[in-house]
Formats: sequence, structure tokens, C-alpha cells
Amino acid sequence: MFVPEGETAMRLKLYRLVSLGLLCAATAVLGCKPPPSKVQFNNRIAEANTTLESAGRAYRRALFPPDGKGKDFDSDKVNTSEVQSALSGMESALSDVKRKYEDADLPRRSSVAPEYRSAYVEYLDVQKKIVDKAKEIVDVLDDANKEKKLSKTEKKDKVDQLLNEIRDLENTAFGELEKAQKKYADAHFFKMVQKVD
Repeated sequence: MFVPEGETAMRLKLYRLVSLGLLCAATAVLGCKPPPSKVQFNNRIAEANTTLESAGRAYRRALFPPDGKGKDFDSDKVNTSEVQSALSGMESALSDVKRKYEDADLPRRSSVAPEYRSAYVEYLDVQKKIVDKAKEIVDVLDDANKEKKLSKTEKKDKVDQLLNEIRDLENTAFGELEKAQKKYADAHFFKMVQKVD
């Protein structure tokens, strides 16, 4: 069958146009987006840490009423349901952040980004251990259904011990994360600054 040359060119143009339209539609539907820049990658981790820190501060305020700045734990001043609620907030925040960063997109042309992401995932694993310790504190406080109730002094000693363990875990894990962040920043010639609200 003979097809005039102009008609073939027209069909080819139409085919290309339809193909391009389908490709654009598929991209829009699938949410294809470019990987983060090197700065965005770091800033997103910093924002995730801010989320975790806010949840941790709420837990501390519930544990040390009225403002969370106390150093001496007093079980008589603590509302266990508020501590439990703050613990739920910590669990939720950690779950959200973990879901985002276990398979986070990496910036292009960065040999140290995988190491930085790996360090952050390890940091989040330690945060899970911290949440588990925070659960233990709630268990110590919530002894209403236990046969043997702890005295006020026993509660204080146990909570102080768990808080010290949490502090040690956090300090070690954050120190390792800061090393990875510094290596990432140095590799990309960034100067790290603390965000001030």
C-alpha cells in the first residue's frame, strides 16, 4: 500500500505527540521527582531531627512538670497519662522519620551521601532504643495494676537510672551522626551553621 510522504510524516508527528503526552501523564501520576540537592539532603535530615527533638521535649515536660527543666524527678508531680501521651508522640514522630529515611533518595554525584544516610539510619535505630527506655519509665510510673508497688524512692532511682542510660545513648549516637554530617559537609564544601528560629 502506498501512503503519501506527507501523510506518513503527519502520522509520525501525531505518534510522537501522543507518546510525549503519555510520558508526561505517567510522570505526573507516578510522582517522579528529581533527587534532592546536596544541601536539601542535609537540611531534610536536620528538619527530621527537629521533629524528633520536639517530641522528646514534650516527653521531658510531662516527666518534669511544669516546664521540663527540672533535674530532680518527683513521681508525685507526674501525670502518668500525660507521660504516656508524650511517649505516643515520640513513637509516632520516630515512625514517620524512619519511614522517610530508610530509603531516602540520595543527591547526585555525592560519594559520601550513602554513608551519611547510613549513619542517620543507625542514629534512628538508637532513637528506637531510647523510646524503649522511655516506655520502661512509663512502666515504672504506672504501677496501678502491679502486685508490688514501688516506693517513691525506688521509682526515683529507677527513673534516674533509665534517664542516664537514655542520655548516654543519645550523646554517643548524636556524636557519631555529627561526624558523618561533618564529613558530608566537608566533602561538599558546606559550612554548617545552627538554625535559629
